Amino acid sequence: MARAWKEEDISLGFRCPEGATTIGMSICSVCKNFLADCKCAVLGDCPKKYCLDEDRTCPHVDYDKERWNYPKYAELYHLEES
Repeated sequence: MARAWKEEDISLGFRCPEGATTIGMSICSVCKNFLADCKCAVLGDCPKKYCLDEDRTCPHVDYDKERWNYPKYAELYHLEES
């Protein structure tokens, strides 16, 4: 028998209110050099300022335009198509 889920049964992480928009994304999330867990192929351990979206001026950024989230990143930070 299928369970009837109530809104309070669903974790807050899975709820998305209507009209919600992305307000910030880490530069690492769209970089080809990003490995995982704030690790970079060029820098090794990334400075937290890049991983936590406090700074987007990484000198080693290589945008991965094929990544699923790149269009949203480009829209948020007004990147020009090249």
